[in-house]
Amino acid sequence: PHVVELLGATLRAGAEPVAGLRLVCRAMPGPAARRLEPVLAHADLGEVDAWRVITGDEVLGSLGRTLARSARTGSSVVEAVERLADELEAEAAAVIEDRARRVGVVAALPLGVCLLPGFMLLGIVPTVAAMLSSITD
Repeated sequence: PHVVELLGATLRAGAEPVAGLRLVCRAMPGPAARRLEPVLAHADLGEVDAWRVITGDEVLGSLGRTLARSARTGSSVVEAVERLADELEAEAAAVIEDRARRVGVVAALPLGVCLLPGFMLLGIVPTVAAMLSSITD
């Protein structure tokens, strides 16, 4: 989401999409930038529709389709790129929230296994022993 958001900022500042992408890839190296590098390679070769390279990507495919459409029609894509950045950020936040919820569920079993013997020895065994001693007396 940060790469797409930064690309939207470069477009809003007036950069051409490929030049903006080049700045973003230089500023934020990493997996997303590596996925976008083929676009730069195809654009360097002079391909007009270089954005089609990433249209099949699961995360950046919508960015590729939006920018490919813009390259064909000449329309502005600033709003579309910023909307995509917001959507990707919301998806990332949802994934993080799901992982955080899963931690509580995954931690319940080991916690129960650790606490059950202590509960049995400190709570149940003395109660049963007291009951047995009162019955035998």
